[in-house]
Amino acid sequence: MRKKPLPRLKACQRNWGNFRDRSVIFVDIGYSSVSAVLFSGTRFQASKAIDLGCLDIDRAIANLKGVDLHVASTYREADFEGVLGSPECMTIYGGLAVEITKVIHFYNFNSTGKEVDGMYLLGGGAEIPQLATAIAAAIPVKVDSIGALLPGEVQGSIGMSSCGLAVAALLEGEAV
Repeated sequence: MRKKPLPRLKACQRNWGNFRDRSVIFVDIGYSSVSAVLFSGTRFQASKAIDLGCLDIDRAIANLKGVDLHVASTYREADFEGVLGSPECMTIYGGLAVEITKVIHFYNFNSTGKEVDGMYLLGGGAEIPQLATAIAAAIPVKVDSIGALLPGEVQGSIGMSSCGLAVAALLEGEAV
């Protein structure tokens, strides 16, 4: 089932003047998959599920360190012994960046006069600095955290990438 784009759109509306003539992609990096959702101005354009996520990072860590997935998850969360910078994890980050780039190129090729010009990362995987950096280095558009679209009082809060949709949904409820 496709995720509803309304909370993402609400996050955009907080900075509405910046989005009327833009095409942006929201990349929700979850545990078992990644959701890439495209907007052109106020219009939802497309979404794509990518079968990569933090679980794949945990599997790479488990193989590297010889531990089970639960322990690997704690290693990921704490970046135990710098494991998130390992070549095994960097391979996962690179694969995800390639898949996101494919989505952007497909949209740019099929859209007349519009190109994706911004990306916002959210979800638990967006909290992994090495992953966010690898994506930003590989993607041909400006990459930012979803927190950049939220009110100033919550920007920079710990876990904002994970909570961005919850804040946007709350804002949606307040507007009604």
